[in-house]
Amino acid sequence: IERRWKALQLGDVKADGAYYEAVFLSHLASEMTALGYRVDRQGRFWDVAGVPRPLIEQFSRRTSEIEKAAAERGVTDPETKGAMGARTRERKADELSAADLRAAWLGRIGTLDRAALDAVIADAAASGGEDGDATKVAAAALRYATDHVFERRSVATEREIATAALHHSYGQARPDDVAVATGRAAFVRGSVDGRAMVTTRAVLEEEKVVIAFARQGRLTCTALGYGRRLPDLA
Repeated sequence: IERRWKALQLGDVKADGAYYEAVFLSHLASEMTALGYRVDRQGRFWDVAGVPRPLIEQFSRRTSEIEKAAAERGVTDPETKGAMGARTRERKADELSAADLRAAWLGRIGTLDRAALDAVIADAAASGGEDGDATKVAAAALRYATDHVFERRSVATEREIATAALHHSYGQARPDDVAVATGRAAFVRGSVDGRAMVTTRAVLEEEKVVIAFARQGRLTCTALGYGRRLPDLA
């Protein structure tokens, strides 16, 4: 409207990166289960059930590429290794057609692995997709996420809880189901440093008990080392 260039504020988008990743993977898992495949949850990620682990690792070469490059350069810091990911990424074979890529992939698969993949595909075709109560699954996933997130924290963002719920419900509930369950949750809402945060009544009561305990204990005991002097090491 002002007809001028503007800068994007992407701080919140970056902060919620794990949430957007989980939303994408949740949608993908739901589409896979709709085709009849089963998924095995692996923390933040998931695998297609039945695919041999060595085969998955064979086609997941990014970690080994980064570790190899880091070793060659003497890099040991985890954050530096993470930054190397984009710089060490292999060039994509844009010139290859889908048929060429499929042939190349199958050429890397042994007879036993091919038989295992054929069995996974056949099972998916026979199952015709999985049916379940996504609403109940989402509600249960949110309860798990709430307990998990607040196990060591007193407050969190709503999206942090939703992210944990998405991880726990891959292939059984969609992001919309989790969003509805999150919206219905009886969270206590507030703000910390200008960022919207939530907690629960139970966590709030626990926090009050801890604070009261700390206050009651003030000045009731002699401080450790009181009256003693550290030796002069100079």
